[in-house]
Amino acid sequence: MGEVNQRISSRSLDAMTTAAVVAYYSHESEARVSYAGHPPVLYWRADDTAWTFAKPPKRKGSGAGFPMNIPLAIESETRYGQFTIPMTIGDRLFVYTDGIIDTPSPGGESFGLARLKDVLDANIKTPLSELKSAVLNALHQHSKKELDHDDITMIALEIGPQAKSSGEEELMAPEEQIKAFNDFYDTTNKNKILDPKTKLLIQMATSMALGCYP
Repeated sequence: MGEVNQRISSRSLDAMTTAAVVAYYSHESEARVSYAGHPPVLYWRADDTAWTFAKPPKRKGSGAGFPMNIPLAIESETRYGQFTIPMTIGDRLFVYTDGIIDTPSPGGESFGLARLKDVLDANIKTPLSELKSAVLNALHQHSKKELDHDDITMIALEIGPQAKSSGEEELMAPEEQIKAFNDFYDTTNKNKILDPKTKLLIQMATSMALGCYP
């Protein structure tokens, strides 16, 4: 996350944004989570009775005087922590944009984290498609109108069995990663249609994907 922040800060992109990076490592049976000013994702283990917010442990002095876990493109020297969540087959993750919890009621009250968790808890063992539909229905009932205040994006995942591989995958070398990132950046930067924040999000997602190698 820190490398992503430095890259987009060095490009002078005036587009602050939050982010949550969640990667599942099947060999270690754990998910690794990092935040940049983003609300917490939720996880559910197959034997749990409720969903849990994935919150980083509190550590004194871990920033060593530098900002910690704040949104991207604010301070290039920001430090970002990472923590792990033990997970295995059948466990679930729910990742979402803040447009969901910021959904306002007619009186201006935000949907909030507590209501989101209540919806997930009420639909623990339903199929993932129905789980997402339940969240959307709850948002519509809360807002009483179209959801046009912000983007509404959610990803519901369930850990499945590891796919069998026919052979060793060829890993991309760091030099190739950097070249691929720069080439893609140049392509999106020359696009005359995309607004600066959309370009930032595309570049951020690309750099994160390229950086996911063992």
